[in-house]
Amino acid sequence: MTLKRLLSTAILVSAILKAGNIFAQQEPGPFDSLVKSLSGIEEGEQARLSRALTTAFAGEVALSPAQLTRLSHSLNAGLFEMSANTSDSDESISDADMVQIANAARVAHDAIAEGASPDRIDDLIPMAFSVPVTADQMGAAAGALDRLLLAGVSDAIARELVAQALATGWPAEVLSAVVTGFVAALQQGLDAEHLAVSLVVGVAQRPANVPVDALVSEAINTVRLGQDPIFEAVKAARNGGLPESLGKEIYYTAVEEGWPMAILQGVLAGLLRGQSLGLPQNQLATALIVRVSLGLDGLRVDEVVDQEIAYVRNLSQARIAEIRETVTGAKRPAQEEAKTGGQSGLQEISKALMASSVQDFIGTPYRWGGTARKRGVDCSGFTQGVYQ
Repeated sequence: MTLKRLLSTAILVSAILKAGNIFAQQEPGPFDSLVKSLSGIEEGEQARLSRALTTAFAGEVALSPAQLTRLSHSLNAGLFEMSANTSDSDESISDADMVQIANAARVAHDAIAEGASPDRIDDLIPMAFSVPVTADQMGAAAGALDRLLLAGVSDAIARELVAQALATGWPAEVLSAVVTGFVAALQQGLDAEHLAVSLVVGVAQRPANVPVDALVSEAINTVRLGQDPIFEAVKAARNGGLPESLGKEIYYTAVEEGWPMAILQGVLAGLLRGQSLGLPQNQLATALIVRVSLGLDGLRVDEVVDQEIAYVRNLSQARIAEIRETVTGAKRPAQEEAKTGGQSGLQEISKALMASSVQDFIGTPYRWGGTARKRGVDCSGFTQGVYQ
């Protein structure tokens, strides 16, 4: 064979191999069409999500049109949540987040296949975008939410209880036992909110050797006998104007960290005083919680509260001054200011303060039903926090 023919053959073989690689690369994945139908997702993100779905649904038979529609709903919810978590609206969703979306969609798919209500799964799936959740846990949570609502539990309390169960990884049997006890106690006329927080704390603190039924009975007896001074103190503060969401945050923190009653009462009194002074309550609560955690350094609790109120007040004044300077920039002519009575500048400062409040939430985890930055928030909790 001549050298010329050898070169020609090598070129031909190379061309065939390249063509084969091109065809292999262009071979569509099983979810390519579905992913391309989603809005607001870039080409690179489409490829990453399609690969993640192929892995998550490995071994699953072809999905029906109804299942594909339901999957599309799950993916859209995931893309919305993950895009909201990026630091820049133009930043692509990461590979890890795409995997989380795909895995959550598979969990939702399996939970529905096992009999869970599709509508309830749509409600619950945002939790699976932030914490690992199994199909069993998701199905149990959907059933629990139905049982609670049918028993007349308020939507807010039912969602809070189920959200806590998913966020902290309660096994399905634990959630079932808690809901059974909760509904029975509710029928006896016990306070639903007190029951919910007592059961959540009870599960969180349960020793491994204590059966869940015994834990549920103990939590219910605590509520029945009124033996929860922390709850009563927080309830009194709420009656005095403390927001419900902040009250729950203080309750959980006080129980988890074992605050003495004197410290709890001092913190609650400080929050109410800060509210009367117009201070940002979430900032003051965070300052007080951190200070208590670090220790009082031999000071009385009222002295510590005074220090933290002064700190938050100075911080707020400095922030307003900084924002005012940023917004106004070069001062407008005096006659223009006079025409508007200064209202335009105040409006711009209010907008900037709101934008600054939004910045406070960066890095906060998503938690379905959540309203406090320490534990996580959902969209309504976020909105509430900004306007506070």
